[in-house]
Amino acid sequence: MGSEKPHKIDKSRSQRIWRLISSTFDPRVWLHGIKVLNYYGHTHVSERRKATLGRDVRISPMASFANAQNLIIKNRARIGANVSLWAGPGRGRIVIGEDTMIGPNVMVTAANYRFNDGSPVTSQAMDESDTIIGDDVWIGHGATILPGAKIGDGAVIGAGAVVRGEVSANAVLAGNPAKVVGSRLIRAAEDTLATVTGPGNVQITALTTADPPAAASVVPGQAKRHYSIDMPQMALSGLSEAWLFKELGDIHWQMITEFLQSPSSALANETGDRLYATFTRLYLEVTPKLRDFQENDMLELSSTLQRYGASFFFGMHDLRAQGAGCRAQTMSTFAKYGERGKNTSLIKGTPTLVDPDSVPSVAEFPAFGIQYRDRRGTEPAEAIFECEYEILPSHDINGVGLLYFAAYPTIFDLCFEKFEGKGFLIDYSTVSKDLYYYTNSEPTETLIFRVHSREEDKETIRHTASLSRKGDGKRMGEVISVKRR
Repeated sequence: MGSEKPHKIDKSRSQRIWRLISSTFDPRVWLHGIKVLNYYGHTHVSERRKATLGRDVRISPMASFANAQNLIIKNRARIGANVSLWAGPGRGRIVIGEDTMIGPNVMVTAANYRFNDGSPVTSQAMDESDTIIGDDVWIGHGATILPGAKIGDGAVIGAGAVVRGEVSANAVLAGNPAKVVGSRLIRAAEDTLATVTGPGNVQITALTTADPPAAASVVPGQAKRHYSIDMPQMALSGLSEAWLFKELGDIHWQMITEFLQSPSSALANETGDRLYATFTRLYLEVTPKLRDFQENDMLELSSTLQRYGASFFFGMHDLRAQGAGCRAQTMSTFAKYGERGKNTSLIKGTPTLVDPDSVPSVAEFPAFGIQYRDRRGTEPAEAIFECEYEILPSHDINGVGLLYFAAYPTIFDLCFEKFEGKGFLIDYSTVSKDLYYYTNSEPTETLIFRVHSREEDKETIRHTASLSRKGDGKRMGEVISVKRR
């Protein structure tokens, strides 16, 4: 047998293998890997699968999503790095139009925590409102789009801008809060690049023309919104009355806060007392009826505002869809607490007017208001039906602890169902509703519902009813309701 040569060990190669094995089992490496998998699994990949995406949508892998089941991104939209698209956990949608480009580090949200009920912010309920971004919109680096914003087609939002409310088509905005600083006007020929300077010396480059028309702007006392009737706007296979009341209230107060140049949470009188928005009357007339609004119909809501003095505001609203329409009037004033935290102590308040001439003022108190005063001063007829209603705070009480004006239609309808019998609300749909609001109540109060008259023909039923506080018998409001089969 021949002698065997001893095996020579390659120490350097062995050391490299050992370092590789050691690094593979290093807990820090595994932890980093878990973090990467968690990020892509939960804030990008799995959430993105829930979203509704159009054709040729491009999304940076560094974008993050929340509640993406309420996210709609249409054809050819571009979403940049570190963009946060946080829809609401309930009904708050984010809709991004075709050919829209969103730059890096932009925040778009349709929900926000409340902050003023005394508990930690993360324990409080969220307010949600659809955020709609139109077609061919350009949103610059680091901008923030707040819940309820409606950005028109072709608008340009400058870097770092903070946007809330309505933005007109082709408007160029900059600053915090965002203001209109120019207009983006697209024409096939003679397009040039122009630089405009916004609030805080923010410069934005936008398309302009040699002979442009007047710049787009937000007009005080006027507002317009567009919707697609989807499930959040629907009830009983038609337009949701609860959604409609909330939307009318929201657009009414949007026009007022824009006129007063103040967010609702900062409204105060000359002595600094906090003022609260108070509806006094809301009239709605539908043609033919709410159930004639169909799923996926496109709606357009156009609203205007006028005032009487500094306290009374009147909104006129026109809502149109393919097969139905409605008109509405809203009337509101302001209130403050006579005794802090006691809802039954609310008294009239008057805000400070920054620019009184920006919203039309009427010389005489409108007939809509006179009718309200006359009805409030007249006792209703004797009741033909009566029942109790226990306030449901999670539905009936608003964010400042008052009985919510938009809860009244539901409260009345639930009580009408008791009066007429089970199935009444399935068989009949609203064609008009006239609501009068007189005072408020504590969240723990029991309400007394009374029917004062009922008239019926072949297709319609007309009720007159009221709500009162059980504790002191004070009449809180009345309704004249007409429903049709």
